[in-house]
Amino acid sequence: MSKSLISRLGFWLSGRAFEDFKRNLDYAEHGGALLLGVKGVGIICHGDSSPKAVKNAIRIAIDFVNNHVKERLEEGLAAFQTKGNER
Repeated sequence: MSKSLISRLGFWLSGRAFEDFKRNLDYAEHGGALLLGVKGVGIICHGDSSPKAVKNAIRIAIDFVNNHVKERLEEGLAAFQTKGNER
């Protein structure tokens, strides 16, 4: 990266994009995955999750409850099922 001024400038300018990309791939940033098929909000975490991952899983569960994700999924699935039965 240090061969030319242009390549150094490009590396410097793209640094933030690489950091964002790395953060998007980090499992600990997301904490876990939504568990479907339960009557409530369930988040599955890896057994060896870091404290940061557990904290983010709890944060995501709270967001799901506050944004009524379960109810919205149920409504969407019911509408989808109704549409399928009309055919």
